[in-house]
Amino acid sequence: ILLVAARPLGARAQEPAGPVASPRNVILMIADGCGYNHIVAHCLYQHGATADPILDSLPYRFALSTYPANGHGYDPTHWERHDFAYPALYPTDSAAAGTALATGFKTRNGIVGMHPDWTTVLVNTVERAESTGRSTGVVTSVYFADATPAAFVAHSGERDDYDLIAQ
Repeated sequence: ILLVAARPLGARAQEPAGPVASPRNVILMIADGCGYNHIVAHCLYQHGATADPILDSLPYRFALSTYPANGHGYDPTHWERHDFAYPALYPTDSAAAGTALATGFKTRNGIVGMHPDWTTVLVNTVERAESTGRSTGVVTSVYFADATPAAFVAHSGERDDYDLIAQ
């Protein structure tokens, strides 16, 4: 089993000691809306420190940006300024973030599993796994046609098109 977790800012991923075999299973757990501050808050609550012995012991850790294709991205200096307009930052929504996680490509807010041009379908990890004969599954605690789980199994230019996504 390949375990993946985000690491605190500034922490470095550990390199494996020897050759790495292909994983038999991959389990991706998404805490929708979770960021570094949530992980640090958990560590402070659970361990009284910003480190977590279990998370820090995982062999592979990575982080990625899920800002939408039409967004400006995160500007850490905006906390030092007071002249910015929050809507201009285009914070990402679950459809764009889920698509980035599921396909490796950024898209626009409101789009599930499709290129920002609204016409090109993006292949997601579930489809890639199934194309090699692997079994797949998506388990969710929210409605299965909701944007985050839908990004792993559906393609829609509208995140609210629940009928199409459910099919």
